[in-house]
Amino acid sequence: MRYRSQTDIVYVVLFHPEGEVRDYQPIVDLKSTSVGLGSAPHGFAREPYPILKPIWYCLHLPRNQLDSQFAGSYLINQSKGFDFCHELIPLPISMINEPSVLSYLGSMRTVFILHPDDAADQANTLRVLINGLFAPVPFSTLSTKSLVQHWEVLTSATHLVSPETSTSESEQPRSMPFVEDLDVGQSALSGLHMARWLNVEDENLDELFSTTEKAVDSTFVACQVAARLAKAHASGLSARDDNDADEAVDHKPHRVRVVFAAAGVPERYQRLAFGKTAQEVNKTEQLSLWGKLDAANEHRVIESAVIAMLVAHRSIAVGGIGFRVNDIADGSFKILSELEQHYTCGKPKPKVMWRLLKKLGQRVAEVLGPTGQRLARSSSSITAFTDFPIGLAILPGDTAPLSCRVPISQLPLTPLTRTLQQECANHSIVYLKKNLTVLIAECLEDGDRIKPISRGAWKMLKSNISGHPHVECDYVECSSSAQLNEALRQKDYSVLILSAHGAHVREANVAGLKIGEEISLGIDLQNIPALVLLSACHTAPRGVGTVSVADLLLRQGAVAVLGTLIPVDVRKNAILMMRLFVYILETMQGNYPFRSLDQVWHHVASSNAISEVLSSSHALSQWAGSVFEGRTVIEEFMLHRSKSRLRPGHIYEDTERLLEEIARERGCGEWFNAAMKSQGYFPESILYTMIGRPDRIVVNDPDIDSVV
Repeated sequence: MRYRSQTDIVYVVLFHPEGEVRDYQPIVDLKSTSVGLGSAPHGFAREPYPILKPIWYCLHLPRNQLDSQFAGSYLINQSKGFDFCHELIPLPISMINEPSVLSYLGSMRTVFILHPDDAADQANTLRVLINGLFAPVPFSTLSTKSLVQHWEVLTSATHLVSPETSTSESEQPRSMPFVEDLDVGQSALSGLHMARWLNVEDENLDELFSTTEKAVDSTFVACQVAARLAKAHASGLSARDDNDADEAVDHKPHRVRVVFAAAGVPERYQRLAFGKTAQEVNKTEQLSLWGKLDAANEHRVIESAVIAMLVAHRSIAVGGIGFRVNDIADGSFKILSELEQHYTCGKPKPKVMWRLLKKLGQRVAEVLGPTGQRLARSSSSITAFTDFPIGLAILPGDTAPLSCRVPISQLPLTPLTRTLQQECANHSIVYLKKNLTVLIAECLEDGDRIKPISRGAWKMLKSNISGHPHVECDYVECSSSAQLNEALRQKDYSVLILSAHGAHVREANVAGLKIGEEISLGIDLQNIPALVLLSACHTAPRGVGTVSVADLLLRQGAVAVLGTLIPVDVRKNAILMMRLFVYILETMQGNYPFRSLDQVWHHVASSNAISEVLSSSHALSQWAGSVFEGRTVIEEFMLHRSKSRLRPGHIYEDTERLLEEIARERGCGEWFNAAMKSQGYFPESILYTMIGRPDRIVVNDPDIDSVV
């Protein structure tokens, strides 16, 4: 079941396409492609350059009717988790008569059209066709003065009086300060929107958000106030108690949602795609100033402006903090490639893998800097616009990867045109609680030595989940993409488990799936469900900038895709997938406090430490099932020892310590330490990466239940 967040306002930004409008085509062979990819290194097409100024302008305007008033605790509590974003549609002028465009825009309450100065006739035609309320706005008229006028017009059109907001307050719509510097604005705009909701005096805002450092700190404070007000309302305090909420609610710091952007691609990718590196393309540095965007032609400036818009848009939507960190250097990608290669070439050595993870941690710590590290440690979730899996990194002071600390959703930056298009859209919430429909597609060929193991695991999973309310699970075997497409047409599935061999062709720089005798990059698949779980080896490698099936499935309509950086063991993978569905079902039934898939997956992957330690040798696996005083080792650990004693940043170290404690009490402490020292283990589950928007796949939410 899918539900759209309430936007009320759709901003349509018209632009001139160069020639025939074509759908984005993925780069499937970098050796044969050196032109037409747009800017280096992330690939932003030249055609949409003119839309950047109006998009930044729109991010200063209201998102919906809630922005037409000052928000008390009632509205802040109601908005929690619903991702109120600016819905922005960059629209080629040649498509204004498309039936699907007219049908969608005609169904929206408020459509605000912005257009190039020479496209007034086409903009007015579109307005007439959709019965628009407002006259289209030429790009050249956008200014700080027009911002005030447009706030007044839009808030009056979408105005709704909250049951807990006084009429006198709600009839005072006002704009927010305009941020000319995009580098500052990507951290400031979310806080400025929250400050407006919280009715902060205008004269204080310019100083509070004047630099990136001040913007980050001020937004953090605004997040804390908003969290306290939401908690106050949940505790029974109404809007008129907001002034007292600061005293009535616990002052313990609340975790905040953080949006990072980390640019950078491997130099190998740059040379194959563009014939040169970004450093060679960009000889000068320019500031990303709104007034100069029309004249910008440096690739780095254009890409920085687009990335700033991604960060600002997402952080505004989630009510969090946006922050652009330093670029990922090629050396970090080389370490990642070494890690991926080490796991691919024979049996991996745990000590080597841990050493590489720590090296990555040092590099990522430099990328994040002190501010980024502080935000990462205080976050409730991280959305990362990057081509690098930052969740792998072990930060200074930690002994476990960052992904064990906090849910991380990775949104690949490349190609940047597609990323901006996807980010501007208002993605529906996919709600699993009332309708979880799963398709397990087994694509391994008959005669494959691992197919019996795989088939047995999937049939066990189907049996385990099929008896639950609101759950359906089908199992099919497919030997071609055509057969898989036929299976996907049978129902509106919410989850696809795609079991196949991975096909990582380093020479062509692609990573796909072997479906029968075919190699699929995903672009031949249709009716893709919201969640795709790729049960296959190295479907999302990142070390050399590979074009992967995981990334391309997002383009095909998936909301979130789970892939792997490395080859995976069929048995361990099956256990991990079964654990994932156990926790999804338990969350649906209200037995765990998780709301969305990113939280569920984070718990599954990080709590897999006990399994990875004990499965590192046959002797440890057998010891795990041994009984002492009526309890197995696993039962003792899970039900008693681990409660409140596992620190997220040290979850593997703490797991070892607690197991050693159990072993000593059972008289085998020295044996346990010897086994750990001789065998070692590696956290394979952290090399699974969740890309896309798993936060939009909601498993259980009482607020959604109340309106369904």
